[in-house]
Amino acid sequence: MEVTLSRKTLLWSITILVLVAGAWIASVPWRNGLFTQWMARSNAPSTSEPAFSAVNSMFAPNTSSEGAWEQQVCAGMTPDGCKLFEDLYGPAIWGMVSTGKLPKTTFTYAGVAQEVSRTDQVWKLHTSNAAQPWLYVEVSQDSTAHPWLLLRILFDQEAQARYGGR
Repeated sequence: MEVTLSRKTLLWSITILVLVAGAWIASVPWRNGLFTQWMARSNAPSTSEPAFSAVNSMFAPNTSSEGAWEQQVCAGMTPDGCKLFEDLYGPAIWGMVSTGKLPKTTFTYAGVAQEVSRTDQVWKLHTSNAAQPWLYVEVSQDSTAHPWLLLRILFDQEAQARYGGR
C-alpha cells in the first residue's frame, strides 16, 4: 500500500504542525506567569483605601485634639491595630506632634513587600521624608467589605531585617 501526498498537502501539514507546537511552547511561560513583568497591569491599591487614610492621618494630624486624632487614625485600622496604636504608637507620635518634632510626611504606594496571607500584606510606601524614605505597613483586607485596613507600622529594625530597608 502506497500513500502519496502532494507537495501542497505536505506543506500545509508541516505548517499546521509548526503552529500547534509553537502555540504549545509559548503557552508554557504564559501559564507560569513569566510574561506578567511586561504586561501593563497595576495592582496598586487606591489611595482612598482606609489604610492610606490611617497612615496619612497618623503622620499629618489635622486636629488639635489627641482623642479626635486617634479616632481619625483608628477609622482606617483593624480593631487589633487600633488597640496597638492607642497603647504603643499613639502616645509617642502625639508627643512629637505636640512639640512640633514630627515632620509632615506624605506617602505613595511603592508595592507589596510581602504577601503574609490571603488577606494580609506588607506594603512598602515611599515617603516625602528624605531622612526616612521608606515606610513598611502591614495591612489586612476586611472579609466583608474588602477595604484594606492598617494593622500596624513595622518598626525600623524589623523592616531593615526583613527587607533591607529598601
